[in-house]
Amino acid sequence: MNKKDLELFQKAIKDKGGILLQAEEYKYGDLVIPFAAEILGVPVEEQICRVVQIRKEIGAFGSDFFLVRHAEGSLRAWENQRFYKVKEKYVDQIETIYNRYDAIEIDDDEPGKNVGYRYPGDDEFIKGFIIPSPYSEDHITPMKALHTQIKDEIQKIINS
Repeated sequence: MNKKDLELFQKAIKDKGGILLQAEEYKYGDLVIPFAAEILGVPVEEQICRVVQIRKEIGAFGSDFFLVRHAEGSLRAWENQRFYKVKEKYVDQIETIYNRYDAIEIDDDEPGKNVGYRYPGDDEFIKGFIIPSPYSEDHITPMKALHTQIKDEIQKIINS
């Protein structure tokens, strides 16, 4: 990635958009920035990524498991993580960078074209964008319990 591309990524990262909380808020190919990317020392060129698949409740503590594509085409898995959305004013320019470097354009990854993913350590090849939880709705994962507690506390504050 050249200096101009890195500067655009840095600008978009510094001026990040809103937080996406639920899997259903994401659209296939959304450009996002993982909360922990900078803290974990992820290189700038990997801090902006495209969401290509969400597997519900199979991540750490029952969190959603995200597969994302970087500008140079590699896939990365994130779990127990939330994302900022890249602001719309940067999307077209960043898409141009992706189309220049990424060997697999977003249209090639489009769900419905029988494209799926396998991630390191898991031999299961899964097709689609939002993959339903393998658990029944009444199964409580640690992440579900935490979300319920947070919602209950917010409701108490609202009602007081």
